[in-house]
Amino acid sequence: LYVFGAKGDNSTDDYQAVQAAINYIPATGGVLKVPPAVFYLSDAPQINAKSNFIIRGIGYSGSWSNSLLGSSFRLGGSAVDGFQFSNYSYNCTVDGVHIFGGKRALHFSQCLGFHVYNCNLRANVTGIEAFGNGVGVIRDNMIRDNTDNGIYLAQSSGDTVITGNDIGGNGVNVMISTGNVHVTDNAIFSSHNSGLGCGVQIDVNQKSHDSVIRNCVISGNLIANNDIQVKIVGNSLAYPNIQDIHIHSNHIHQADDGGEGFDSGFAYGQGIFINCAKRVHIHHNNLIGLRDYAISAANCTTGVFVDHNHIRNCNLNGIVFDLVQWGRIDNNEFVSNSAKAIRFICSNTGDFTQNNRISSNSFQSNGYIFKEDDVRCRANFIYDNLGGLLSDYVVSSTLPVSQVRHISQGGNQETISNQSLLLNGAAWNASPL
Repeated sequence: LYVFGAKGDNSTDDYQAVQAAINYIPATGGVLKVPPAVFYLSDAPQINAKSNFIIRGIGYSGSWSNSLLGSSFRLGGSAVDGFQFSNYSYNCTVDGVHIFGGKRALHFSQCLGFHVYNCNLRANVTGIEAFGNGVGVIRDNMIRDNTDNGIYLAQSSGDTVITGNDIGGNGVNVMISTGNVHVTDNAIFSSHNSGLGCGVQIDVNQKSHDSVIRNCVISGNLIANNDIQVKIVGNSLAYPNIQDIHIHSNHIHQADDGGEGFDSGFAYGQGIFINCAKRVHIHHNNLIGLRDYAISAANCTTGVFVDHNHIRNCNLNGIVFDLVQWGRIDNNEFVSNSAKAIRFICSNTGDFTQNNRISSNSFQSNGYIFKEDDVRCRANFIYDNLGGLLSDYVVSSTLPVSQVRHISQGGNQETISNQSLLLNGAAWNASPL
């Protein structure tokens, strides 16, 4: 960069020098080497229709001091982008640079094969935005304190892997509105945004041109101390346009210190929220110390499967189903959830929470084990669970006796023949079952 007249003194405008260096590299590719200095940019350098183009710095030094951050670019305010890759730039890489103080640190538009490694993207509006791309890798970066989004993948930017990153303190840490994205082995934390901040948000309403978002995986992450840890939002009950989402092997909790207790001082801290989705599989996660729920699913008429999770110390409910049908809650461990381990409701007066199965779970020291809080919950089946008494199961008293089919005789630890079933809080002789 110095060859093209850049100063790197954190005050001189180096935009023209950086753009001249980019223009010098042929369309077939090359490497722009960034020395250890702070280069001020008043405008966004453009990388158009180049292949195999690499921006390479010396990497993040480990210090929070801007003067010690290695190869750095200071952007000229919240209206100024960092580097923009566009017009089908293929197989381009940004490696080992620090970009701070601007709008979008890195913006990829209509690029195939984009890679971001070992970068520090901090205090921008957005860290990385990819729009209309594919086959991306975002790995081993620190993406912190960006006011809107840490990472934003939109409009057909699928086939992308986000792995090994430290992503924290952003408005939304990871925003996804495209399919086939894998979010694996990251630390994703502290997206406080007055109840709107999320650890990972999959949302068809955010700049998505995909008719359906499919095949996203969230696995092996630490997701903690966000307003909502994971949020999945479609826009149609009749045609759920988020489908086939796998959430597995994550450690999800409210507290940012790794503690397992509920923190009453944090007004938010929900677990996994799902709305208008189809075939969501949640398995082998630890969900600990969350506020109103560990898992809440609403308006999902085809398949929410929750199995082999450990759900502990939630302030109110472990799992809430609201107009969920043909779902399963199997082989989970519920421990010390204050109000209800499992709660069924139906806020849509024209439909039912029905045909769900609760089986082979273990319950220890919860409030109620299972409660239906609405007359529109029906035909849900409970069997082969361990822990608690049948008086801990509450179903709606407004249903005719002929419709009460919830608890199979002899399948649970306590049989119906020697325990009473509570109907809306009042003891009822269960012998008619």
